[in-house]
Amino acid sequence: IAAARPDALLYAAVPYYGRPGEQPPAFALVHELRRRLGSDVLILGPDAWVEGPAVFAELGDDARGIHVSYQGMPVQRLGAAGQRFVEQFGATQPGGVVTAEAVYAAQATEVLLDAIASSDGSRSSVTEELLATDVEDGLTGAISFDADGDVRPRPMQIVRLSPNAVGLEPDAGNLAALISP
Repeated sequence: IAAARPDALLYAAVPYYGRPGEQPPAFALVHELRRRLGSDVLILGPDAWVEGPAVFAELGDDARGIHVSYQGMPVQRLGAAGQRFVEQFGATQPGGVVTAEAVYAAQATEVLLDAIASSDGSRSSVTEELLATDVEDGLTGAISFDADGDVRPRPMQIVRLSPNAVGLEPDAGNLAALISP
């Protein structure tokens, strides 16, 4: 890897696995990459890396500049319907905290219940209604499905790891990018 002098490295695996009593190979690799290539090489990982405090505890300063992908639209970027839901549902939650996962679960429930209500009750009819879903201003924004049943659009957050936050910081200060592949 060092001989190739990459601009970035994608480590697409869970970082915490390894032999008991030894540093996990992912962290050993990051230490070695930082030693050989310096702190400027961008390291990317999947959401398995999103535990910022744990990664910083293992890597120290070598964790700086690690970015992770995280599915979905962050709560801070939701449209009007999503923000209303967060405000109303937050009033029922300890500390008023509503995660993006809660918003997505609520939206999925609405979509499924609408599909069931529009169907003839058969599994195939519910599936047809789900695939025909076309929400313009839902809790998570516009929603439709492709022929394979994959939701469109598929926003993805690119989050800079923080020593103080798991995932996205409440003020979205570590959101590096929001993309929709």
